[in-house]
Amino acid sequence: MKPRKFRNKYRVDSTRKPNWDYRRPGAYYITLVTKNRVRFFGSIVKRKPNSENEMRLSELGKLAEKFWQEIPLHFPFVELGNFVIMPDHMHGMLIIKSIPEINLNTISPRELETSPDLLVNDRKFEVNNDSNLRANANTIREKMASISPKYGSISTVVRSFKSAVSKFAHRINPDFKWHTNYHDYVVLTKNVYQNMQRYTLNNPKNWGKK
Repeated sequence: MKPRKFRNKYRVDSTRKPNWDYRRPGAYYITLVTKNRVRFFGSIVKRKPNSENEMRLSELGKLAEKFWQEIPLHFPFVELGNFVIMPDHMHGMLIIKSIPEINLNTISPRELETSPDLLVNDRKFEVNNDSNLRANANTIREKMASISPKYGSISTVVRSFKSAVSKFAHRINPDFKWHTNYHDYVVLTKNVYQNMQRYTLNNPKNWGKK
């Protein structure tokens, strides 16, 4: 997806599907763009004059690749489809296997760190050195059920990923920034799924083509 300009700044329009539960099992095609299309993630090169384009990842690109591959470690209910890191954006398929139950064993420390709006009794969740929550489980369930994005949603996964990349990217380049928004597409048919999987793999080859 190509961002449009608004007041001289690039933006990615929201494409949330109305009345859709983004914790629902299924495939979700995600596009994330760097702010102002700065090519933080690397460059497209050709090793030989007649060869196809190849993506050469920068250190920031390698970070994005690493943290995307690790998403299932932090969110076990998610599987990865094809994904690709491009110079100024990335595409990836996230597959939710099932809507997870909200309980203390399924909430990772990363989710807590990237969810500053989660409150219990008017205070933030706290994690001790053993990563155990010092809060009442029932209160957590009630609070998390009432906030947005909901635990287990695609928004939660994407927000965690973006936050992790930003945290470590700033150690390499403090100027790194994502676009605030992101593009998602709910994949409803096998044919569309297969087409998007192919599109993702062919992204480097098609770089620069209109």
